Amino acid sequence: MNGIFAIMNGRDKYLKHLILKMTFVPGRLHLLSLLLILAVYGCKQDPCDTKICLNDATCVEGKCICPEGFIGPDCGISLDPCDNLVCNSSRSTGCISSGGLARCQCVSGYEGQSCDTRWSARYAGNFTALENCNTGSKSYVLEVLEGPILKQITFANFYNGRTTTQTSKVVANLLDPDGRAFEIYEQFMYFGAVTGSGRIRDDNSAIDLSFRIIANKDTINCTATLTRQ
Repeated sequence: MNGIFAIMNGRDKYLKHLILKMTFVPGRLHLLSLLLILAVYGCKQDPCDTKICLNDATCVEGKCICPEGFIGPDCGISLDPCDNLVCNSSRSTGCISSGGLARCQCVSGYEGQSCDTRWSARYAGNFTALENCNTGSKSYVLEVLEGPILKQITFANFYNGRTTTQTSKVVANLLDPDGRAFEIYEQFMYFGAVTGSGRIRDDNSAIDLSFRIIANKDTINCTATLTRQ
């Protein structure tokens, strides 16, 4: 009898009581009663057998004990905000979180929630250029396009120099850390050698530009405001 109680390991006082009562039942009936009770007890299902716990959680008495960083009935809810953010793997170095907020760490030249947008995209469009030079002022329409490579833009009809045979395109390099500033490296156009720099405004509504044209012995210095149409 003590061996039976050892198997039960003290888990069911009511069952112990039944077995003790069966001690006073004579003969085979006694044996059959004990076997029936032990069979029923042996079929008692562990609630953890059918409980599914995720993320390496441990089941105890039918409940999932979650590891640090997870909550929920099955520990399936992550407390890391990066788990709910998808970053472009070729345009970012991954997700970083701070203060409960997550963001993709974009490589240079890209931006956006998932790092899918090029810096140059914020510049693209038609602009009205108001240009003031030491040789005079003029207004004309200028177009900004994607550049030949990443982190570049192209100004079409620069200096209002477009003709039937000339596109008057000048390329600018977008500068780190965020591409809002740019530099026009020296380029030789039919009207002279061009250099310059500028910056797009925070709301992307306008571009402030300054440039220099050296034509033969003449130097033309200009500033311009390009307002998005």
